[in-house]
Amino acid sequence: MVDTIMNDTGPAAAEQKLLEEEKAMLKQIPENCRESAKYQFDLLIGEIISHTYKDQLFAAQVLRPLKSFEKCYEYLEMRAREMSPADATSCAVDSVMLMKWIFDYYAQKEDVVTGVHRKKEKNTVDGQLELFPMTA
Repeated sequence: MVDTIMNDTGPAAAEQKLLEEEKAMLKQIPENCRESAKYQFDLLIGEIISHTYKDQLFAAQVLRPLKSFEKCYEYLEMRAREMSPADATSCAVDSVMLMKWIFDYYAQKEDVVTGVHRKKEKNTVDGQLELFPMTA
């Protein structure tokens, strides 16, 4: 279904793409953590969608075939790890910084998270860095 909307442009198509990508990501999360993950994803995706309606160029960037919310989330994890101590299992990042990183990710023409390896760490779900603490 995501492939069919790639021919469409604009905020509505970007919104549909993001919501479909969120559903796919949530299926990969263990059920006992899904509610917390959905809350995190909804916050981020809500902000992304809001900006697509304010900025048509950003909507077009979200619709690029190489871009996905999953890769965006991996990019956020990577950036958070860069600013946290090596032994940290979580990192608090304010919303302004997160949005800057989101804009950076979608503005890149290439896939900026290729080759990122997720390491299973204590207190994480499938190697995800907890941008927002998840409770099990």
